[in-house]
Amino acid sequence: MRSQLKLVGLFLMALLTIVGCSNNKHPNLVEMGKVKNIEVMEAQKSRQNGFLVIKVAVENTSSSNQNINYRFQWLDDQGFPVGNEENWKSKLIYGKQKTFINSIAPMMEATDFRIEIQEP
Repeated sequence: MRSQLKLVGLFLMALLTIVGCSNNKHPNLVEMGKVKNIEVMEAQKSRQNGFLVIKVAVENTSSSNQNINYRFQWLDDQGFPVGNEENWKSKLIYGKQKTFINSIAPMMEATDFRIEIQEP
């Protein structure tokens, strides 16, 4: 029984590795519909007074200015959502520019996040 559990665990780890390698999107990004020419470059997490602080680098790869809507979903240490759903926020990203989206979790229980992005 114990060896079967180890085998299942190894299989799941291999599967997650394969899925992770085939996806070149940022792991914390959820696109709500097709979002063209916007790439999440990196995300930094830190703690400030016990609250999770996020700084996400976003780049507009086109030469045209583009508006996006975004919101954060705050997750606990098991990956489940905590707190209320945030309202959508809007951000203008100039053509061929990189900008940052910053946020602070509204509750101390948040240990991770997901950023949802959509075109208006």
